[in-house]
Amino acid sequence: MSSLADTDQSSKFFEHFIKIQKYLFISLPFLIFSGPFLADLSITLIGLIYFFQIIKEKKYNNLKSIFVYIFLIFWINTLISSFISFSSYHNIGSSIVYIRFLFFVLGGIYLLRNDKNTLRHFCTVLTCTFILVLFDGYIQYFFNQGISGIVYNKARLSNFITGELILGSYLSRLFPLVILLNIYFYKNNMFFIFLLSILIILVDVLIFLSGERASFFYLLISIILIILMINKFKILRLITFLLSFSIILIITINNDKVKNRMITQTFNDFKKEEKITEDNQLIDKKLSDNNQLVFFNKYNAFTKAHNQLYSSALKIYSDNNFLIGIGPKSFRKYCNKIEYISLFGEDSCSTHPHNTYIQLLTETGIIGFLIVFIIFLFITYKIVEHIFFSIFKKKYLLDELQIGGYIAIFISLWPIVPTGNFFNNWISITYFLPIIFILKDKYTNVKY
Repeated sequence: MSSLADTDQSSKFFEHFIKIQKYLFISLPFLIFSGPFLADLSITLIGLIYFFQIIKEKKYNNLKSIFVYIFLIFWINTLISSFISFSSYHNIGSSIVYIRFLFFVLGGIYLLRNDKNTLRHFCTVLTCTFILVLFDGYIQYFFNQGISGIVYNKARLSNFITGELILGSYLSRLFPLVILLNIYFYKNNMFFIFLLSILIILVDVLIFLSGERASFFYLLISIILIILMINKFKILRLITFLLSFSIILIITINNDKVKNRMITQTFNDFKKEEKITEDNQLIDKKLSDNNQLVFFNKYNAFTKAHNQLYSSALKIYSDNNFLIGIGPKSFRKYCNKIEYISLFGEDSCSTHPHNTYIQLLTETGIIGFLIVFIIFLFITYKIVEHIFFSIFKKKYLLDELQIGGYIAIFISLWPIVPTGNFFNNWISITYFLPIIFILKDKYTNVKY
């Protein structure tokens, strides 16, 4: 009797952890915006609780899925790369704990499959967080100071909690999820769809005003794919896009600072300088004398600084282990060596190369690069397949949740755009969160 009572008490005790896991998942949209610490702590706890649940219930078959195998191959590659390069204990530690994202995804799938209300509550928190971010963003823009007192710098809008210039990135990366989740739940409520349309217009315009050009590019891709992939509201989404574009056009005409940041500066950044400086001639001579390949010789890869970063990263890759790279988060150490600084200039060194695939190639080698690039190609295939069947056969292969997940990952893994650090905590969460909605009902043999 005592043993049975202890088992029952243990089960009730564990139920409290499941509730904590649920509340952490539901709160995640706001926690991501609040800064890296709470968001990373939350996804770690979600994963840990699920990990102990597997052990407690001995459901080891839950780890048998294609997603798990692919993740483990990538993770083991980063571990080997970290230990061989041994750039620092911090980098090795961050590679070891990277596995938390695997259990975060599996824990999220478990929650969505076993509690129908979790997804609806998540949608509510995500929508409310978007509204709060929008409110502060427009307050910043029109009154030069947000609700927390952070002053608008006239170029880019900031996170009202941390002050980081990621407002546009947050909105654009989670935009497909907030739109498709709401359509999933409220597609039969026309009044709510009307309110959602207003929200869409406000998001479109604010991402443009945020001054984050990559985020605005993500938004444009999302808009096109949503129009092509959804079954209902194609015309409505097209109308909201035209209204947003009209407002953006009016703002651009009447606001020189926004125009200069988003349009003039963008075109100027792509141009190569016509005037060849003495420093540039010296760098070209060094490259020629050392028989090095000159990258991006005719056009800037977004800016001159990006040229230097990409060139430095590719040179570092060519000088080191082509299979497994130099190790995650190690670019900052290698690029600071005098041999690369003298070759590509001071702007060639940063915490990361500012392009996902160049970073993966440099830090995880051809193995890590190919894993992520093949995933991107697979996602592209699923999107094209869905569009083809929806247009020519009137058959929709994906539901709204999966469409939102695929688009969110597609824009994050789009190769031709400046990006954040692939191994950054909050950006990594935006990579893995959409996978939960894709795998909720398909592409996994995990049973609960």
